[in-house]
Amino acid sequence: MMQLKIVKYCSLLLWFVAAIQGCANRGAGPQGGPKDETPPKVVKQNPAQGSTNFQKKNIVVEFDENITVDNIMDNLVISPPQQKQPNIQAINKRLIIQFEDTLESNTTYTLDFGNAIVDNNEKNVYENFVVSFSTGEEIDTLGIGGVIIDAENLNPLSGITAGIHPAAAFNDTTLQTTVFRRIGRSDKEGNFFIQNVRPGTYRIFGLGDGSRDNMYQQGEGLAMIDSLVTPTLETKILTDTIWKDSLTIDTIRTRETVVRKPDSLILRYFKEEYVRHYLQKLERQKDNHFTLMFSAPQSQMPAVRLVADTLHPERNVEGAELIVQSNAMRDTISYWLTDSALILTDTLYAEVTYLKSDSLFELQTQVDTLRALFRRPKETRAQKKKREHESAVQTVKYANMSANIPSALDVTADMRIKSETPIANVDTQKIKLTQKVDTMSVPVKFTFQPDSTAIGMLIKHDWQPDTQYELTVDSAAFIDIYGQPSKQIKAKTKTKSLEEYATIVIEITPYIPNVIIQMLNAKDAPVRSAAALPGGTLFEHMTPGDYYLRMIVDADGNGKWTTGELKTGRQPEEVFYFPSKLSLRANWDFHEIWDYKAVPLLKQKPRAIRGVTKKDDKK
Repeated sequence: MMQLKIVKYCSLLLWFVAAIQGCANRGAGPQGGPKDETPPKVVKQNPAQGSTNFQKKNIVVEFDENITVDNIMDNLVISPPQQKQPNIQAINKRLIIQFEDTLESNTTYTLDFGNAIVDNNEKNVYENFVVSFSTGEEIDTLGIGGVIIDAENLNPLSGITAGIHPAAAFNDTTLQTTVFRRIGRSDKEGNFFIQNVRPGTYRIFGLGDGSRDNMYQQGEGLAMIDSLVTPTLETKILTDTIWKDSLTIDTIRTRETVVRKPDSLILRYFKEEYVRHYLQKLERQKDNHFTLMFSAPQSQMPAVRLVADTLHPERNVEGAELIVQSNAMRDTISYWLTDSALILTDTLYAEVTYLKSDSLFELQTQVDTLRALFRRPKETRAQKKKREHESAVQTVKYANMSANIPSALDVTADMRIKSETPIANVDTQKIKLTQKVDTMSVPVKFTFQPDSTAIGMLIKHDWQPDTQYELTVDSAAFIDIYGQPSKQIKAKTKTKSLEEYATIVIEITPYIPNVIIQMLNAKDAPVRSAAALPGGTLFEHMTPGDYYLRMIVDADGNGKWTTGELKTGRQPEEVFYFPSKLSLRANWDFHEIWDYKAVPLLKQKPRAIRGVTKKDDKK
């Protein structure tokens, strides 16, 4: 009987504990409710928005929750611009603005905070918060808007300053010496709006204002419009239709709204051909040469000589021979050592005389003494043993050369012979190129040309489609600067057949002369370019795939896109995009008629290759 009571008691206790746990798990305490996704709201502002005759230096804005300011330097736009930025603090629910500059009389001020105001907890953004007031009797209400795009590729540009100057006071030096009267800044889609503009006529510019002084400095990007801008207010009647159902109209209502014009200006942003020339760095990745890297192509080759090491005066570097090798752009130049003692020297010093830009972008002679340091890897026992063996038996060293020839050769490509060291001599009698005709190998003529690195060779020939070729390079056909001969090279390839290619004719309408048509890949990079012809431009031997089209109005006829120039007022050359993707199929012929003005400029570039560029990315 006692055991029965104990069992009942334990069962009751277990049931009680389980009930308590069930209650405890039901909701597991306060959950905090749904996530706050509401941005802060203004509940009070002193002075009130749009106030006139404001003479104080402090503005206080009170919100309905605690706030903070985020990335204020990039978000805040003040018109007119201030020499000293206001002191801005977020304290609990208050935004406190204290001006450091003296406010101008009879002037409308605008503080556009962009996306800087966020709540303190969830960082919800109060988008495009603006404070505006006037120190005079009335507040200016006009505005100027539009979009800023990259003139070369039509991508929208973010973070660019849009600014205006009164036309009556504008002269050739205003942009460089006078702060913009009012400004705006382009958003991620390139759109800008300059608020609270006074009636008048203006010149408008876009400016990549890296110096943040609201004036043009040489080297900064800019955009300009040839015509003057006169802002206006327009009344527009809007119609709202309320439907009873999908077929029956209930009510038609009309309402008036005020539109600030112009609101769709297009500013084409460019950088002038002011390139800052300087030596970026010296690299010595291998012991037998060092490389100078410059910020821009060199109009004249630098003068380079080795100089004595003060810590090791016994090392004789006077008159040491350096073999110069440059890339096609002449901005990367290598200097090859021929003295074996110098090759084995880990630290060398080179005196470099070159042209460097001063603050006005004028080229001045600069002389630097640079250290060429090679960090020699630790030699393993096996490597040391091999080196000593080769030295003892005087093994012939060969130049490290190879043929870079695919098994299926494009008829528009070249054969390429790669070399690890510069080539000193070529014996063309030891190089043969044959073409398979039926069962016979027939020699064909070819030409040599240094490749873009000046360290390899290109073999050029008018390749026939669907044809077998064989390249034979006998031993010692090439001798490098160290007297090392090349080994024998043999390579076979077969060119692609015409059926593997696509052909397309691009016909622009209306036809104008001096136009360049570019076939682009998915990265917006040209893969083929040709001049536009009246009857259409033929692109043969196109690899099947997806392409895009760009058209350059080559006004100066130099065969490439030309940027603008502030001094002469020259606009950058016009660029148009075909608004659709072209999908080319093998063994197909295409003919595309392109009316390059049928689609508005801002809607031309296909979204697949359209990017958004920040001002700092536009070099």
